[in-house]
Amino acid sequence: MHILFLLVVFVLTNILVWAPFILSGGQATLNDILYRIFPIRRGIFESKVATFWCLLNHCGIKYLKVNSWERPLQLKMTTIATLIACSPSLTLLFLKSSKKNFLLAQLSVCLAFFMLSMQVHEKQILSPIFILCLCVSNKIL
Repeated sequence: MHILFLLVVFVLTNILVWAPFILSGGQATLNDILYRIFPIRRGIFESKVATFWCLLNHCGIKYLKVNSWERPLQLKMTTIATLIACSPSLTLLFLKSSKKNFLLAQLSVCLAFFMLSMQVHEKQILSPIFILCLCVSNKIL
């Protein structure tokens, strides 16, 4: 029952937040907002945040210039790499649910998103650091 309540609150909050944009500008405004949230048009990285893709782009291999690849390929590549990196910890969490495994899975997923996802911002490192602090305070790490 509690989960259902949270679901209803989540849906109503999203409707409340998105309604002014949808009603005032329609699909064009909604697309502009989504492009700002998910900046796929700018490429795999911007401002050289130290991720796996930045390293791969500058590793010295002549034909491996990741930022010059087509955007749809970059999006698929980053999505698949992030899902592969997240899957072991999520599988462990599914098989052996516990508070410890939950926090470790959160840490693993946050780090996977920071290192492998598309358009990482340097402030995104705060998410895994926060989870790491929770792990340390609960004597998990």
